[in-house]
Amino acid sequence: MDRAEGLASCTVGGALLTGEQDVKGVLRPGYYADFAVLSDDFFEIPEERIPEIEALLTVVGGRVVHTAGFFEGLAPAVPLVEPQWSPVVHFGGYQAGHGPVRSRLS
Repeated sequence: MDRAEGLASCTVGGALLTGEQDVKGVLRPGYYADFAVLSDDFFEIPEERIPEIEALLTVVGGRVVHTAGFFEGLAPAVPLVEPQWSPVVHFGGYQAGHGPVRSRLS
């Protein structure tokens, strides 16, 4: 599979998988405009470095939902962890290593 086929499998293929091919998966007027700004050019970076690509900005439904690097601070604050007894409060979760976990216990 070449890079174009790989990208299509994640965009067009993802939309087909969920039955949403009429509203997402391609850049076209009338389709959802969710997008991500990546740290490197997927088509130009050496193949062995593809796993190192990171999303620097992710927009879903017109709202910024993730930021890093140059875009840091544009996303809303991570919500408080609920319920308070959640192991995530004590051990972290997907956000571990990205700053303190906020909870009512903090």
